[in-house]
Amino acid sequence: GNIIYYRAGICKSKPTGTKWVAVGGRLQQIDVYGGKVWGANRSHSIYSLTLTGYKLVSGYHYKYGSPKSGGSVGKKKTASKKKKGGSSVLKLSGWKGHPGKLKTVSVGPAGVWGVNSGDAIYKWNGKGWQRIGGAASDISVGGNEIWCVNRRHAIYMRTRSSGWKHISGGLVQISVSPNDKVWGVNSGHGICRYLGSNRWQGVDGRLKVVSVGPSGVWGVNSGNAIYYRKGTYANDNTRGNGWINIPGKLQWISVGSNVVFGVNHGNIIYYRAGICKSKPTGTKWVAVGGRLQQIDVYGGKVWGANRSHSIYSLTLTGYKPVSGYHYKYGSP
Repeated sequence: GNIIYYRAGICKSKPTGTKWVAVGGRLQQIDVYGGKVWGANRSHSIYSLTLTGYKLVSGYHYKYGSPKSGGSVGKKKTASKKKKGGSSVLKLSGWKGHPGKLKTVSVGPAGVWGVNSGDAIYKWNGKGWQRIGGAASDISVGGNEIWCVNRRHAIYMRTRSSGWKHISGGLVQISVSPNDKVWGVNSGHGICRYLGSNRWQGVDGRLKVVSVGPSGVWGVNSGNAIYYRKGTYANDNTRGNGWINIPGKLQWISVGSNVVFGVNHGNIIYYRAGICKSKPTGTKWVAVGGRLQQIDVYGGKVWGANRSHSIYSLTLTGYKPVSGYHYKYGSP
């Protein structure tokens, strides 16, 4: 698929390295020397990048002069990003596989829930999946509430301790924040937010997927264009005002704490780095190893399902809770 990777952890005591790390972009051929990387894509367009953070190989005789070591430069850049307060640098564990098959999985304070290809609903109990009554085509987990929609676009909600309750309206996709604030998308890609007592408020714009969380409201439209709702960072109890287009293309998106995860049409996984109060739209997309068709994030937990409906999760560190956001059910 022309996805680019580099081998991390190579050194004298570990010449085979430790893991492969995905890099944004796609190339069919690539070459590296020192801090210079050049390559060509399928269209034979030529690209280059500069890398920092590498170290010269101790004991290797560079006959024609050694390339300048980038170790100190890389460390300085990493430190300066952390001072800005955004999630520019995240550490991600490897993906862990789980038993079962799900087409959609969601994680929140109320646990991990999912839906399979037959619309059966399941909840993760730490070791396996517990069957829950009802049927859903999409599901989202909040603080105390779990929301879902079925193939007839009917909307249902339940709490950790109660059964399903029908909510008026019709949606094809739904998202609930850790504070139980709900946004959704209907069959015409119209957007709305729940006001309580079976009341919905329409929101301007058109999206096929919407996600609400501590970092605000984000979404993708039918053309896979990405948008952030102005005025929603650290405040999931507002309609916001207008949409800001974010560079890139995604088919699915999920909002976390100072981070946003998504997958594109090739099932490549990305997270949005640099999100903070002064820069709620972040600074760049960072590719993550692995492939998923759907993904969800809460705190340091990321869950997702691939095209074969196999289920995976990973743990991330380096994110920061959103300052000013009231985590009603406890900060992740």
